[in-house]
Amino acid sequence: VGYIEVGEVFKFNAEKSSQNIFRANEAAPAQQSQSGELAVSGEIKICDDKLAEVRKLIEEVKREQNVRKISAIMLTAEPFNRAHERLIRMTIDSSDLVLLFLLKSHGADEMMSFSLKKSVLEYFIQNYVPKNRLIIVPFENSNLFSSHLNPTLECIAAHRLGAHKLIVGQNHAGIGMFYDHNVAHTVLERYKNDLNLDIVVLPELVYCDECKTLVSTKTCPHGQHHHIKYHAQTLKTLLLAGILPPAILMRRDISAMILSELFPNRFENIQKLCDDLFPSNGLLEKQTEREFYENLMKLYQTTSLT
Repeated sequence: VGYIEVGEVFKFNAEKSSQNIFRANEAAPAQQSQSGELAVSGEIKICDDKLAEVRKLIEEVKREQNVRKISAIMLTAEPFNRAHERLIRMTIDSSDLVLLFLLKSHGADEMMSFSLKKSVLEYFIQNYVPKNRLIIVPFENSNLFSSHLNPTLECIAAHRLGAHKLIVGQNHAGIGMFYDHNVAHTVLERYKNDLNLDIVVLPELVYCDECKTLVSTKTCPHGQHHHIKYHAQTLKTLLLAGILPPAILMRRDISAMILSELFPNRFENIQKLCDDLFPSNGLLEKQTEREFYENLMKLYQTTSLT
């Protein structure tokens, strides 16, 4: 992807790593995996710059579609669920273009490979939303945005790629949310002026078993005991156990994508399972593990006998 012309080699001072602007608030696992005894400095040449390609694509879309309002969303998308979908749709409603910053997870937070997360997002964009209104910005090689530890840098990154608005959830780590005269404020409000960037804090999204749909905690009149929350760790636990999450939490086709990648060749005779469980059009059809999970969820959603 590039090369460095080494100008100097020196010992790495681990005690001063916290003062390094390029490692601000990195997640501990990322620091441990990258800290060596020696460091090098010199001229760096990047040959394969994916962010430069994304920036070029953004400029092309802005010209072709006469884009005026650009919004940014930072997602770890691990796993991508219905709340993420609603967040994206709400943002599209008020924007000409949405930048989806896909962040890399580290250590215990990492369940899925970055390529799988990106594939899931691309699949969702291709099938369920206007694909000319979203651009994925992959932050695969940066540790500065893991676990949303650096909301300030998220604002700067969004601004540098042309966003006029940054969408964050009220549970976003590090935004320092507080209320004054019943008005929500965050520590990021200074960037409204410094970067001319509007910061929008959205309320938590939940599934209400009384409303029978996805709602925000701000608009639902029912208590928390009626709410099913979209906790990433809970969904990870189900997926890592090989269990399909309920369709109200994740789309069945997205769950199938993830499980077929997490548990490849899980069944000895997948074809026999499919033939025994699922109806067909009378022809012998070869089934993949992904199709098996999708059809299995269809059986779970059968209502006449449940």
